[in-house]
Amino acid sequence: MEADFKPLSREELTVWNKQYPAPPGDVESEIRILHTLAKNNAAQIERLTPRDQKSLAEYRRVVGGAIAVMIGRPLPEKEDLEPEIVSEESRTGYRQYHTLIKNKRFGEVTPTLFFLPEQWNQKVVIWLDDQGKAGLFKADGSLKSPIQRLLDSGTAVAGIDVLYQGEFSKLQAAPTEMPVVKNPREFAGYTLGYNHPIFSKQIHDILNVLAFSKYHDSQPQSIALAGFGFSGVRAAATCAHCPEVVQKLAVDTGGFHFAEITSIRDLRLWPGAVKYGDVEGLLSLCQPAALWFAGKSSSIPELIQSTYNAAGQLNQVTLYHETGKREAAAVEWLLQ
Repeated sequence: MEADFKPLSREELTVWNKQYPAPPGDVESEIRILHTLAKNNAAQIERLTPRDQKSLAEYRRVVGGAIAVMIGRPLPEKEDLEPEIVSEESRTGYRQYHTLIKNKRFGEVTPTLFFLPEQWNQKVVIWLDDQGKAGLFKADGSLKSPIQRLLDSGTAVAGIDVLYQGEFSKLQAAPTEMPVVKNPREFAGYTLGYNHPIFSKQIHDILNVLAFSKYHDSQPQSIALAGFGFSGVRAAATCAHCPEVVQKLAVDTGGFHFAEITSIRDLRLWPGAVKYGDVEGLLSLCQPAALWFAGKSSSIPELIQSTYNAAGQLNQVTLYHETGKREAAAVEWLLQ
């Protein structure tokens, strides 16, 4: 039989009392708690560092699984995508296609330029630049030397405008801060707990092009990702999410780390990135793809060494630490 609920007394409802006093609620105390949580999380992740194939599988399950959640969607299926060729031009030695890749499932459009050599070798490089498609050209409108070098070798190139780049910026000016929902409290969770961060949305654009390339009727034999500047981080995240699709990854992140972000309104903010290894954590998940990355260090970061060594692929990692002409060096590696 149902009966009336007997309300708890004030004493029974009280959490803090003389025996269990309330902790201090000031900013310094909150920071100490966050540091403690971060330290504990770091120790848990460190214990996952792989030593062999079995521990690598567990590392990928946990850390790779977290990255998958943070990106928020898998590689699109072939039936999700529909291309619209806006223009087609014949150039010396190649054809240029201005294409809108439509993801019908999510109502997205990713502006893309494809450059197809007359003597195509069935290889594709998806080139990511902080200026979007425009970053593939010189000021006079001709292709930059690294892009031309790829085409001359017979390799096709795809350039992308991700969200807030190029054609997107013509429709809507890029925000200077992370958009937030209306709320009087400055708390990132009210926005990013319910909406994809800008970084994740930009990865979605890259996934659209990656899937389109994979499923194209011409059946490319090899797909590589190349990214420079912050676009190198986007390339790393994409490859970490779909390493079985990418054969080669070349990145120069300019030394960026998510840990350097200090504002919840930073457009590059990607909650969870620092917890799961930052940029090195992304690169550690990229095997079996061969990896070329530029950095100031003279040695491969330990986490990347551990994962690639556990996969038996440490010989597939190339660290480039010279200054200057990094794009050209990346291209020569891609052509090997």
